[in-house]
Amino acid sequence: MRLRMTIHAGIAEESADSTGHPLVLEQAKSWVDSCMEQHDLCDRARDGSWYPARLIDVVSGRLVSTADHTPSGPYIALSYCWGENPSFLTLTAANLTQWTVAIPATDLPLGFKQAMEVASRLNVRYLWIDALCIVQSGSGSVEDWHCQSAQMRHVYSNCLFTIAVSHANKPEEGLFCSRDGSLYKPLRLKIVTTDTLTPRYWQLECFGKFDEELDRAPLTRRGWVLQERLLSPRILTFGCKAIYWDCAAEEGKTETGSDSAIRHPFGISRSSLHTLIEVYTSRNLTSPMDRLVAFSAIAETKAPSRPNNRYFAGHFREELPKSLLWYASTHLEKPAIYVAPSWSWAAAAGYHQFIDGPFTTSKHDAKVVHVHVDLMDEVNQYGQVSGGFIRIEGCIARVAFVKKSVENHLWFYFDYKHCHERSWDSYLFLLIATTEDGVRDLILDKTTSGKEDHFQRVGFAKFWPEKSEEWLEQLERRLVTIV
Repeated sequence: MRLRMTIHAGIAEESADSTGHPLVLEQAKSWVDSCMEQHDLCDRARDGSWYPARLIDVVSGRLVSTADHTPSGPYIALSYCWGENPSFLTLTAANLTQWTVAIPATDLPLGFKQAMEVASRLNVRYLWIDALCIVQSGSGSVEDWHCQSAQMRHVYSNCLFTIAVSHANKPEEGLFCSRDGSLYKPLRLKIVTTDTLTPRYWQLECFGKFDEELDRAPLTRRGWVLQERLLSPRILTFGCKAIYWDCAAEEGKTETGSDSAIRHPFGISRSSLHTLIEVYTSRNLTSPMDRLVAFSAIAETKAPSRPNNRYFAGHFREELPKSLLWYASTHLEKPAIYVAPSWSWAAAAGYHQFIDGPFTTSKHDAKVVHVHVDLMDEVNQYGQVSGGFIRIEGCIARVAFVKKSVENHLWFYFDYKHCHERSWDSYLFLLIATTEDGVRDLILDKTTSGKEDHFQRVGFAKFWPEKSEEWLEQLERRLVTIV
């Protein structure tokens, strides 16, 4: 048998030398249309009748109040990096009324203008961009931000899809990038053998590029973006050289095929809350005050279906006190501003990890007596807090006693740099839970309030005492309040 092989570089003769080229946007449209027609799964959780408070009408070029004007179709959302010290045009109390007549499109950053172009080319009339749809400054801006930030779960889960600008550090850099378009055409092999008159075609697909790009993309390092990626039913990503597509039914579609090696999370149901917190804390936030609110949509979506299971500064009530067993892998300075109670993972900046067991049941385990947080917005338990405490009944041990008992089987993980500079003998251990190979504790320090049983968390510890049951019986059990 003789074989003759011919390589065809794609079907179209024209080369798409930009990610904004009509051929590229036509590919994006085909992904959207195909998903809408074939994937019932992707719209299962989306409420097409829900809209954000404001939307950009890309046809009329104005800002629409959805309370006054019901949109005539779906909307898409934009996920992007604001950049350091942003100075681009945003919605303010001063220009809000004028924008309901016309948004000055020529004054907008390139990325916003190109997002509007994508919406128009894909026949979607409405677009949501936080900087243009939430009042950023002026009278009522704080109230509007609290109100709209509490709706982030709905904004992203109910959009038709999200445009993710992965490559840009700021919106001024735009969505579209130049490239060598010949490298992004599917390669087709035409194989003809002597024993058949019918040629066979094989398409070569390129794997791994999507993950490689997301690994180093500025957008991936942004804390806010995790919930945007996890909650969106579909995502159209504009990278530095190509576009990519994710939906619930098909992950990692590229212009040259499907990338089956995607590691970046898509879809919230696949990961535990603690795993998502670990991913989230590995990312960056411009403002420490956003640490709880930028995770709030994920927390709300992961809330167990129990009406009385309240959420307290990053922790669900039924998971306490064991969910307090987190430790800071990066020891940074203690924030100058208050973000959360010391026992909350949100109090300390940097990457955190959780100890999720397996735990044993012991009479020495800690018990939560009461927990309380002061909410900045009383109707949003997942948002910012201004104070809080947890009251725990548990076994207390002093550092000197522990060191003497466990010798070399003691591990400290302090939350902040300065904790190492103090005399460790001033700290206390509060036993939270036991495992088959030891105990897991919080490291506590006295507060400056002068109250006898008030402490602040400064770290996490684990150790393996000899004859553990006898050792545990020697500990004092008392009621402590951690602020």
